[in-house]
Amino acid sequence: MALSVTRHAQISQRTEWELLTCGIDTLDMSLYVKWDENWEHLKDVFDGRKELAQGCNGIPIDKTDIRPHIFMPTAKAPNFRYKLKFPEYIIDIGIAQTYKGTSPNVYISITSEALWLVGIDDVISIIRKDIESFGGHIEQIKPSRCDLCADFRIPGGLSFEFLREHMVSRCTKLRPFLEGDTLETLYVGGKKADAQIRIYDKGKEIENNRKEPFSNARWMHVWQTNDLTDVWRFEFQLRRPLLKQFRIDTIEDLKTKAASVWRYLTKEWFSLRNPDNENQSRRTFYREWRNVQSCGVLLGSYQDGVTRKYNSQNKGFLDWYIQRIARYILTCAVILENEDLPKVLKTISYSILTYWSRKDFSEEYIKESIKLGIQTNIPPESEGMRKIQEALKRNS
Repeated sequence: MALSVTRHAQISQRTEWELLTCGIDTLDMSLYVKWDENWEHLKDVFDGRKELAQGCNGIPIDKTDIRPHIFMPTAKAPNFRYKLKFPEYIIDIGIAQTYKGTSPNVYISITSEALWLVGIDDVISIIRKDIESFGGHIEQIKPSRCDLCADFRIPGGLSFEFLREHMVSRCTKLRPFLEGDTLETLYVGGKKADAQIRIYDKGKEIENNRKEPFSNARWMHVWQTNDLTDVWRFEFQLRRPLLKQFRIDTIEDLKTKAASVWRYLTKEWFSLRNPDNENQSRRTFYREWRNVQSCGVLLGSYQDGVTRKYNSQNKGFLDWYIQRIARYILTCAVILENEDLPKVLKTISYSILTYWSRKDFSEEYIKESIKLGIQTNIPPESEGMRKIQEALKRNS
């Protein structure tokens, strides 16, 4: 154990941390909305959709007067009844026609993808239009939770022993998660605390997330790298009480004060310092930690290498999927014991067509497009399914 600790500490001290990105990764907002005179009818419609969504992971809604979305079976308890998932965000809606006092009647959670690839201003503009299409008017928006993060490539990674030796924090509650002797995640701060920091191997988390392979391609694009090795994230999770202390009551407040909040978090609330003084406050900052402190100037304005055209950006990851499909085809060829690629492709294609002939391809298409943030309009009658059926007849 001691040898492992020494090795990690030495590696961290003699190598430079490479900044990959810094920005806002999570943003939840409380909305104060007034619905128009059709609210009672809209509630009846929502109740019907909510009932249909029970027992499944949501039903796709594709109407001419509203963007495609998924109506979910359950909402955020206890104050909200309806949950809808749009490509860029999830919205929870209460049953009140208008908000009461300081209690919001709508809650928004913007996706990480939208924050990085679209930007806060454009997402909020989309949200306003969506709510207006339902007959609502936003009176006020308050940030409720915000995660500020910075991603660094740290050769050799970080160890729990190294962090425990060098950290100086106003909070002493630690929750390390290890795989053997290898640190995967360290939480500093309570689960429900106003602020906490999560330090974790983001690259490894992405590689292990087989359910969402799109995430790999997205982060490779954001980081401008194909190498996920030793990519570590410093992520500060901030709840409403702390935001309120900084007088962050609007989105504009958040954008203008994010850098200052980062400075406070990385200098006063938590830092990595050299163990060169018994008085923690007098210890000198660890050299590479200064890079973490200084990258805060990118918060709220990070746009380098990222386009605002969200839809085309997702489609730009097509090559990533094709490469993996090609590898799966090779595996199928081995299983089929067939080296003739055209014949293998014909066999696989027929199996895939058969698979989708038994499912509602149109409905699943809408769901997947919403999950990936790609807006699309599908006619009620599935043209895709018609083509599949025709292909099956030709091959039968």
